[in-house]
Amino acid sequence: MPSLRTLCFIASLLVSGSQARDSSIGCYISSDLSPGFDVKLYDYTFNDTIHYTDPGFYGGGYSSNKLLGTTDGIIDPDFYITGPRTPYSGEVYGIPIHASNFAAELTGYFTPTKNGMYTFSLDSIDDGAMVWLGDSAFDCCNPDDQTPDNSGASIMFITKPFDKDARSITASVYLQEGFQFS
Repeated sequence: MPSLRTLCFIASLLVSGSQARDSSIGCYISSDLSPGFDVKLYDYTFNDTIHYTDPGFYGGGYSSNKLLGTTDGIIDPDFYITGPRTPYSGEVYGIPIHASNFAAELTGYFTPTKNGMYTFSLDSIDDGAMVWLGDSAFDCCNPDDQTPDNSGASIMFITKPFDKDARSITASVYLQEGFQFS
């Protein structure tokens, strides 16, 4: 079966890119944090081949589309969808959606257990992903106050050409123990 055609993945926790980053600015939050990602799923026009390669779309443009649903506490963000190259319904993270065409926004915090380089990866990206970490993501105290069109601050941006296989990418960044990185 063909893989999902119009899927966008926007994550504000993972870090990925083609080279290592020296460090990222974290914050210290004294209150207890709930485990897992907060998720928002948005509608995406079926067969739209313009926006999925546009950094501005990943940097916040997707959020002008209809919000399909939200959830939280998602520990495993991985999902894989196969289906026809026509619109069809499905479910991601327990939210009913148009599985053939949607955008996913995941936000959360990562707290390193020791100082050092951390390597993150995104596998089987189809159609694209943009990723932020630390000071390039959202204000640690205000995760809902994401800067509109912050595509220029992303750590990684990757798209998959329509006629190619899904892509994967990894990167490393130095993180400090005990701080939260958004």
